[in-house]
Amino acid sequence: MSRALVLAVLAFCATGCLKSESSPTGPSGTASFHGTWTGQWVRTACSETGAGGTNCSGLPQTGFLEARLTQSGTTVDGQLEIETFIVSVTGQVDGDGALTLSGQGRFVTVTVTLASWRTTSNGSALTGNFTFVITPDDPSFGVTTVQAALQNVTKTG
Repeated sequence: MSRALVLAVLAFCATGCLKSESSPTGPSGTASFHGTWTGQWVRTACSETGAGGTNCSGLPQTGFLEARLTQSGTTVDGQLEIETFIVSVTGQVDGDGALTLSGQGRFVTVTVTLASWRTTSNGSALTGNFTFVITPDDPSFGVTTVQAALQNVTKTG
């Protein structure tokens, strides 16, 4: 075999032979949030309108949190349980690997809205913050907005 032919074959293989023809099933590098995540939330701020300023004082400083999430590519949906409130959520994983969620749920005579949610995952734990709004059916009770941080939220399933 001539030296020129050997060099041509090596050059061809260097540009094409080592490439994989298989394609990934989802976006490369997308963080995974699929699963059940359990831990606590800690209130960082609370504000209210109406009700004479008693809603925030009646809310706990910390509470139970569980997120049961499914994921397809960068789209995430599922249920978020904040203490006794269950909220159906949907959202996206952004290019930085952060998950943003929004959603709404009902509990007895109130609507609970997940106004913002931004978290990151290291694969076994979530960190981040969220805001939820409690709106009673009876407007005389006022609207309460709670800002919270995730605490010790780990993947449990």
